[in-house]
Amino acid sequence: MYFIQLSLSLLNLNMRRKMYVEIFSYFLLNISSFKAPLRIKKTYASRIRKVCSFALSLFNCGKADVLFCGARFNSLILSVAAFKSIKVTGGISELRFPIFRRGGYYCSWGLAYDTYQVFLSGNEDAVEHLVKKCTQLLIKWDVKAVVVMSDSLPLERLWIAAARKLGIRSICIQHGLFAESGGPINDGKYADLIAAYDRYQVNILKSTGALNPVVFGFYEDIQPREWRERRSIVCIIGQPWPQYYDDKGSIYKQLLSSVISTLSFSGTYAVYKPHPGETNISDYVDKNIEVNNSSLDVVLDEYDVFISFTSTALLEASLAGKLAIQILDERLSVERFSEMGYAHTVQSNELNTQLIEYISSANPVMPFSNTRPIGQRFLELMED
Repeated sequence: MYFIQLSLSLLNLNMRRKMYVEIFSYFLLNISSFKAPLRIKKTYASRIRKVCSFALSLFNCGKADVLFCGARFNSLILSVAAFKSIKVTGGISELRFPIFRRGGYYCSWGLAYDTYQVFLSGNEDAVEHLVKKCTQLLIKWDVKAVVVMSDSLPLERLWIAAARKLGIRSICIQHGLFAESGGPINDGKYADLIAAYDRYQVNILKSTGALNPVVFGFYEDIQPREWRERRSIVCIIGQPWPQYYDDKGSIYKQLLSSVISTLSFSGTYAVYKPHPGETNISDYVDKNIEVNNSSLDVVLDEYDVFISFTSTALLEASLAGKLAIQILDERLSVERFSEMGYAHTVQSNELNTQLIEYISSANPVMPFSNTRPIGQRFLELMED
């Protein structure tokens, strides 16, 4: 009997340890110069958010068929809300859902803070308590599906673990293009399935350990724009490489400088549209370059030609009927967008000979696009 009890105790200990490591695997990553986990930790650890959560929690309301962790997929959420009741977790920006009666709301800032404190403590029993709390909330709200933007982050993994205990389907929606070099930071390793853009992304996800990637199409219905052939102005779509990596950030700055120089030498007017995650761009964007902080939706109306390196916005530009050009440098990524039908591709060492030629004479490409309404596509994922 003693040995049976000892075995059971060791089994429970191993299970608790396994859950701790699974939930906090992103925080435990050891990738040289990769700064994203630190940024996420700082967000979770915010005492200001913790204090604000008490006031924001007054807006907590509503049961829901579908729980969206965050409002990243606004178009998808509103489309699904036409068929199912929805609830969105988050902070201040997500308040628009209860205020405008678009769906339920749950302030998750306090839960994020508590999650980080558990990580710091290393208390494996406390992880189980957090999962239990999420489980009770899912039962209370009568949730039928949990949707996340990333199934790698601790808070999202808490909701997925809770859903798993209840037999509720968890769905990760691909929010950006993946690369095989992404390996351990690529999504798809924890949710029941990940809804990928196309077969190319499915293959990349499979190669990097995703459990169940399926072709879904883009996460919103991109509206086609008029192609006016205004080739004398180019919009450079920024990326937060300097904010997330030390080494690759330096490479990005060098490549960006080369692109700007090439455009300037040819007399092509350049506009820089920063990524929302970019900060201190004056440190690496020429002061003579116009900066446009408008949303991608707005700049797709304003310009016809777009340049970037690994940005998903190039795929969006092509879907909108614009000319998209990828600058490929193997130090950032080896995925050639031209082979996937996302954009034209120019090697970084051939800027002087090819970039201006593509700008002046290439036509937009048309990537794979699932033309069925996004709400209907999601319902199939949810109910299949």
